[in-house]
Amino acid sequence: PNLKGTEYGTKVLETLLIRVLTGKTYGDRRGAAIALAALVKGYGLSALRQFNLISKLKDACSSGNLNSRQGALFAFEFLAERLTILFEPYVGGIVDILLACFSHSSDHVREAAAAATKVIMSKLTPHGIKQLLNPILSTLNTDTQWKSRQEAIKMLSIIVNCAPKQVAVSLPQIVSLLVRGTSDPHPKIKEAAKVALHGVSAVIRNPEIAGVGS
Repeated sequence: PNLKGTEYGTKVLETLLIRVLTGKTYGDRRGAAIALAALVKGYGLSALRQFNLISKLKDACSSGNLNSRQGALFAFEFLAERLTILFEPYVGGIVDILLACFSHSSDHVREAAAAATKVIMSKLTPHGIKQLLNPILSTLNTDTQWKSRQEAIKMLSIIVNCAPKQVAVSLPQIVSLLVRGTSDPHPKIKEAAKVALHGVSAVIRNPEIAGVGS
């Protein structure tokens, strides 16, 4: 908090953001993301608006190179970890970004998206869970791109595993969509749906769900 409003504090934050997005090594980017989130917590939530951090991180996830995308996802992960429930109002605005990163061609980006989603999920209230679920379910219902639907299924599986109690009210709809996925003409959708159903059954402890995917 002592750095808030100082020229030095602003320089540190801007330097950390640059390192998050352009650091040469994994350690550079992840370490800078941890420090950036700690500094934002010390500054207070107003720092997100003051420095336009969410928009800059979203832009990096959408149009940056692989390192920038990965670094931005690290930042989302640690902002959620540090700010906890205070980060929830921003979750609705980054769901599409997370979904897009789940279907990215790079393993590093996909793994960073999965890690960020797990941490974000662990900090959400039931209302925040609903914010996250709605666009994912919509993707499964309406998106014609098989890869987008495949990654939506994977993301849905992570959500159910991280917050089974919070998603209980949406479970009938989730299971219905996954069951439909097991008969999808695309083999990768079919396989992803089966794996997700087995994962859901393990968490919810429902052998009937497991039987559907077997």
